[in-house]
Amino acid sequence: MNARREKTWWQVTSGRWKNRSSNLLLFLQLFWPPFCNSYRMQSFTKIRRFEDLAVWQKAMDLVEEVYLMTRQGELSRDRGFKFQLRRAAVSIPSNIAEGFERYSALELKQFLNIAKGSAGEVRTQLKLARNLGYIETIEAENLLKRCEEVSRMLSVYRKKVGRKK
Repeated sequence: MNARREKTWWQVTSGRWKNRSSNLLLFLQLFWPPFCNSYRMQSFTKIRRFEDLAVWQKAMDLVEEVYLMTRQGELSRDRGFKFQLRRAAVSIPSNIAEGFERYSALELKQFLNIAKGSAGEVRTQLKLARNLGYIETIEAENLLKRCEEVSRMLSVYRKKVGRKK
């Protein structure tokens, strides 16, 4: 007669956590796993390492794509242009990491500005490579979209850092 009922998520969490954001986080982990795997999850969790930043991860993906693209075709023969494009791409996640490891928000904002400038440099060089015929238009558009996404994410992250006092 003593039928055991399954507890709902709010019954499970009511004794463990006091604040609502933790309850929401647990609910999302249990019932909406795709949300937990995306970068939106970062608004609920504390970032302890720069490797946890979604913008750094996207920037690293961009660097890998740039390196793969510059290994082949006409672009691989123009060494100066190839190395400049690679350096600019590597500069984006490097500056994010360096700024994150600094002790002040002002320094972090400065390094995010530098990373955003490097993203603009990569976009310019990708457009130039497309115009010179070094890379295909489809490949260039794909990389330009990725670079613009990283640039937007840098802007959002910089604004969030600016709000913290």
